[in-house]
Amino acid sequence: MAMNFVTVLNSYDTATLPVGNNVAPGTPVKVGGYKGICLTGSGDYKVTETIGDMTITQPANTDTIRNANEGTVALGGTALVPVAGVVAGTLVGTAVYMDATGDLSLTATGNELFGFVYNASGLNTAASCCVRFDWRL
Repeated sequence: MAMNFVTVLNSYDTATLPVGNNVAPGTPVKVGGYKGICLTGSGDYKVTETIGDMTITQPANTDTIRNANEGTVALGGTALVPVAGVVAGTLVGTAVYMDATGDLSLTATGNELFGFVYNASGLNTAASCCVRFDWRL
């Protein structure tokens, strides 16, 4: 489950969508006209954790109904995500754009509007910030 999520606008603002393969929870995604944050990761995404000399690998998404390339996507809300070009003083309300590879930045040229910088209790840093997003943008 995505650990970078601050809020979901409404519980009905989620959908199971074909997000691609090996997509981690918390990843910004675009599927057709929908843009959002993948909550569960794709069905084939695996989590590997090493504790001492033991390594455990297991599926992150244990919902057997989904196909390997599907995940639950939040279509609206606020998430703490990496945004290229953001600095600690980036103003709330600054537009955030998504490029063709799914990366987020403050660069408008050639990219699609994803959301806006949002201040959630001082979580914003020089490398990432809270972004309020809505698929209807």
